Amino acid sequence: MLYPDHVIEDVRSANNIVDVVSARVQLAKRGKNYFGLCPFHNEKTPSFSVDPDRQYYYCFSCNKGGSVFNFVMETEKLSFPEALQRLADRANIRLPLSSDPEYNKKLALAKERQERYFAMYAHAVAFFSQSLMADTGRNARSYMQRRAIRADMVRRFGLGYAPHDWGALHGFLGQKGYQDGELLSGGLIIKGKNEGYFDRFRNRVIFPIQDASGRVLAFGGRALDDSTPKYMNSPESPYYSKSKVLYGLNLAKSTKEKFMIIVEGYMDLISLSAHGIDNVVAPLGTALTEVQARLLKRYTDDVVIAFDADAAGQAAALRGLDILEGQGFRVRVVTIPDAKDPDDYIRAHGSAAFRGLVADAAPLLAYKIDSVRRDNPEGGAESDVRFFKGVVRVLAGVGDAIEREIYIGRVASQYRISEESIKTEIDKMIRSRGGAGASGGAAGGASAGAAAGPAAGAAGRRRSAAGYAAGAGGGRVRARGTVTGFSGARDGAAYADVDVAGAAGAAGAAGASGTAGAAGAADAASAANRDAHSEPLSVDEFFVVALLSIDNTLWDIVADKIPPEHFENANARQALVYACERASQGYTVLPGELMHFFTPEESDCYAEILTGGCHCEDNRRAMDQKLKDLQTARARRHIRGIIRALESDDLPEHDVARLKEQLSEHMKQASSPPAGGSAAAGMSAAGAQEAGGR
Repeated sequence: MLYPDHVIEDVRSANNIVDVVSARVQLAKRGKNYFGLCPFHNEKTPSFSVDPDRQYYYCFSCNKGGSVFNFVMETEKLSFPEALQRLADRANIRLPLSSDPEYNKKLALAKERQERYFAMYAHAVAFFSQSLMADTGRNARSYMQRRAIRADMVRRFGLGYAPHDWGALHGFLGQKGYQDGELLSGGLIIKGKNEGYFDRFRNRVIFPIQDASGRVLAFGGRALDDSTPKYMNSPESPYYSKSKVLYGLNLAKSTKEKFMIIVEGYMDLISLSAHGIDNVVAPLGTALTEVQARLLKRYTDDVVIAFDADAAGQAAALRGLDILEGQGFRVRVVTIPDAKDPDDYIRAHGSAAFRGLVADAAPLLAYKIDSVRRDNPEGGAESDVRFFKGVVRVLAGVGDAIEREIYIGRVASQYRISEESIKTEIDKMIRSRGGAGASGGAAGGASAGAAAGPAAGAAGRRRSAAGYAAGAGGGRVRARGTVTGFSGARDGAAYADVDVAGAAGAAGAAGASGTAGAAGAADAASAANRDAHSEPLSVDEFFVVALLSIDNTLWDIVADKIPPEHFENANARQALVYACERASQGYTVLPGELMHFFTPEESDCYAEILTGGCHCEDNRRAMDQKLKDLQTARARRHIRGIIRALESDDLPEHDVARLKEQLSEHMKQASSPPAGGSAAAGMSAAGAQEAGGR
């Protein structure tokens, strides 16, 4: 929401810029101003000035300056709303909410539960830290010494120890007033077979997992015995999703380096940090995700991949490359000698040697070509042929013609093959890909859609005609012809749905293109067999809200494609408005924040979707399709009502014409496939004409 000027001014006045800056910069008073080393660039002589009278900072070297809001936004990489909230929290100022009291009540409850969750995790951090320093933590301390983890690194990353005890943490947090249900939903305990509970983490070194603002969301644990798995993370919770968090980002975001290094795990990151390399992040035991890449994009456009040198590490690097490239990063890849990981290498060779590897990191395209060479080493004609075919595949995927031309020349020169041959093969591959995509999409859509679409369409039209005839006595109409209610025959409405589904099936059979293909036709078949009186609209609405909570970047497509008032469920509508508003202002919206907008039954539905129904390979495509499903469902509801109205014998002709026009438009919406297909329009028009025959 937009805050009034007086609110912003209150927050500004409550946060003296000298105090805020002093938390990050050591200041010394000279005259009326304060000076220190600039946090925005490297310098040895202080040129960073803070003016307490004007409440303004300025660096005479890099020329950066601004208010207390600018300072927090710049140093913590926050949007203005996030900086405003951060400074309001610092001054214990509660920002105003909406004018809707019910909305405010739900929002306050959600915030209270969120704050309790983070407080619970803070208590857990304290417990693990105390356990590390106690006698029970002797083995954990020995492990850290063997791995060269210094005391300052233990403090920097909040490392701890989970005792070899089935209920130590459970008992500790119980004494703090936390209920079993809270500990269970937070992933700190596990329910046993006999209705009892036990600690999830036992006899493990604990790595607190923090979000970009430094709040502990979850834990990672490294076993100190033969327990499996060796590394274990907290399960996903209402406030933690591993695909949305980068380990170490809360510290790395303050680096003065212009790029980020991505490593595989906790120990790699901590070891690099111990050697003075602070621009390091790590995904959490999973391949790099698009959400993580977009999160990193807030801080840099330049990344270096430094995964383990073994086959698994290199495979993980390759999986992440395309995601990073797709987000517009400049990507380079470090090759670590002797099949070592970053932790082993830097402990053996030191910081300077590792920085040398980073400086020599290969550009993305060069690394891909080198990977093809490693998979097909020199040693025979067959291996060489496979290598060149692999290189052609790599180069055919390069969109930049200049970059492709440069690497064609390099490959030709290095491996003594003509540029013309490489270009010829690349052109052939590009043409074959285009042809295969078009023909495959059409064939997939036509063959799969044909299995159900035409039959459903024909049957639908026959049954709908009967339905219209059976629906006599349908609507009540005011004298001026406005339809105020419908009480038409049940069969009429049911057959109308079958007619719509048949149109969708025929559209699928006409050949949904490319990626829609078989899936679109399968959806058409499913729609043709759906019970006419089921109401999937509400479930679809909860899916949209759930997917938005998992991937906040989707707010723009939601805001663009569906007005909130089109949501039938009032609670889902409130949650949608809240999530879109927060995400559009740059805030992170977590799934748990939205849970408290819903009734218990709705919460169960929402939770079930979160845990199993909305983890998609392409979130934007999934959201786009679900929004189309909602529009289609809405159109079908209108169609049922219009058909019932048209069954009335006393409608004036001008109302009949108007309703026919509306019916035709809604039929188009209800039968439009995800991608192209002129048959849809033809079928919907035919359906409208048939429905309008009286």
